[in-house]
Amino acid sequence: MDRVESDPIIHDDYQDFERWLRYELGVNENTIRSYVRHLKRISRDLGIEIGPETIGSRDDADKLVDRGKREHDLKGKDYQTAARRYADFVQASKSEQEDDETRLRKPGFPSVREKHRIMSGADKEEAEADRQEAPEPYGIHSALRDLFVSQNQLTRILDSINRRKNLILQGPPGVGKTFIARRIAWCLIGRKDSDPVEMVQFHQSYAYEDFVQGWRPTETGGFTLRNGVFFEFCKRAGKSPDTPFVFIIDEINRGNLSRIFGELLMLIEADKRGSEYAIPLTYSATGERFAVPDNVHVLGLMNTADRSLAMVDYALRRRFAFETLRPAYRAEEFREYLIEAGVDRSLVNRIEDRISAINERIREDTDLGPGFQIGPLLSHKVCVKEDLNHPVML
Repeated sequence: MDRVESDPIIHDDYQDFERWLRYELGVNENTIRSYVRHLKRISRDLGIEIGPETIGSRDDADKLVDRGKREHDLKGKDYQTAARRYADFVQASKSEQEDDETRLRKPGFPSVREKHRIMSGADKEEAEADRQEAPEPYGIHSALRDLFVSQNQLTRILDSINRRKNLILQGPPGVGKTFIARRIAWCLIGRKDSDPVEMVQFHQSYAYEDFVQGWRPTETGGFTLRNGVFFEFCKRAGKSPDTPFVFIIDEINRGNLSRIFGELLMLIEADKRGSEYAIPLTYSATGERFAVPDNVHVLGLMNTADRSLAMVDYALRRRFAFETLRPAYRAEEFREYLIEAGVDRSLVNRIEDRISAINERIREDTDLGPGFQIGPLLSHKVCVKEDLNHPVML
């Protein structure tokens, strides 16, 4: 178990391990940081690189921790749990690679979490601890079922919103922006739970008073100060700092964004979160200050075919990551979904060829462009005659 000549995993590249804990097991952020800290301590004290060559199994993990107890002052249980979790990660990764080589991934296949449970033989005590941390875990492989995006793209989306805290999904109608939004939220939360999720839709009459705070008329003829939906959402999120909260804004580009967000344009920045950046709001009482909690994620949805307010405020653009969803007619996930649903392969080929041909013409049209393409969720409304020159919108 001496130092091995391999790329360091924990020292320089432990993101995959963190992602696996976060998205597949639903482990909270504090626990993830604790696991990584313990593994770095083991690596430093024993002078080895933590990777599959040193912790490839639970036996390897236990041996390393026992050695650490003898040679250094390691607290047994915490360090052993961290090392075992890394061993489970290695086994899950190997299992996934073997599965990819032998069969296509289809809806209904076991998730990585289920595979690592079968292969590693985790004891009942640790299984119960995982259930307490994240009941009904929800990860990337759960989200990908019936979803026409690649695993790489979904991973990139999750990494972006984790890092920037704010992300906008943009694309033409029918690509599934609203459909994927809740799955992204559940992946961040680590379980299928709608309590930490809120959704609103912007429109041209939506205002700061609806979103943050403002004076509203009462039935008796007076006015009262009422908190907006985002204000109340942030208050709820502040009471559960270890749980990711996701605020989804549909049609984000249809609102007057500068007016709606007001001073929150600063507070939603990833490095301006928390009480130390709290500021007074427009309508707040003297001495009252407000901040956006660090566990709040803002997920905006933008239809690229809507040109009523095509130019999104550049002050907002600087604070959001952007990810584009495109029609997936040539994607393997789309073909598998239709075939699994009982659609004849010849019809699948026909759908791909016909709608792809229409989308190509839309992209090349100077009055339309890529933002007006037809997504899979919209294509069932399109009837294509034998002559592709005559698509008919039903």
